[in-house]
Amino acid sequence: NYSVRWVGRLVPRYTETYAFSGVADDAFVLELKEPAAAGWTTVVNQAGPAAGFSGAMALRAGQAYDVRVSYRELTGAAVARLRWSSPSTPVEVID
Repeated sequence: NYSVRWVGRLVPRYTETYAFSGVADDAFVLELKEPAAAGWTTVVNQAGPAAGFSGAMALRAGQAYDVRVSYRELTGAAVARLRWSSPSTPVEVID
């Protein structure tokens, strides 16, 4: 039983809708925030046994978005993977 929170920034190359996907076991929440925004936008909110998830958000090229990932592991094997892609960006892992 533990939880982890990762924070960072993403800067998209293109003004497009970006797809976020991955797999997580027990609970996984992905939130994004523009610097001028008052609050966070929940892009993914997945809970339950190991399962794939997806969400999408329109992003602007060159704009730095704050990223917050919350992950909770209850029992058994742990897994949390996050990727993003867009029409002009091949699928890549977000480290």
